Amino acid sequence: VSKYAMGRLAGEVAAQRAAYPGGAVGLLGNFVENHDLARLPYLTKDRQLRRSFVTYTLTAEGLPLIYYGQEQELLGASKMKANLNREALWPTQFRQDPSPTGMYGTIREINAL
Repeated sequence: VSKYAMGRLAGEVAAQRAAYPGGAVGLLGNFVENHDLARLPYLTKDRQLRRSFVTYTLTAEGLPLIYYGQEQELLGASKMKANLNREALWPTQFRQDPSPTGMYGTIREINAL
């Protein structure tokens, strides 16, 4: 988990602000999942870590982007099988678990702020 240290994150944010001056960072999209990379549940079973990533995505300077199925915690696959990161959403029955410990509930609670 040390590779996700807050100091490194702060350095990345500072680098973005230097690269995009004049408030342009607020126009950049923030995301932690996409169709080209392994999904968070595939990379880590640590639900709190995944919730922290999503919390940052939704609250950091910039435009928050939630990838299709991220709120359902779709497992996806490895980087070598990116097509499996596009699994069907309908088998989830569009779960809307209100629990703030689930990803849907986490996103809902943060959006309500």
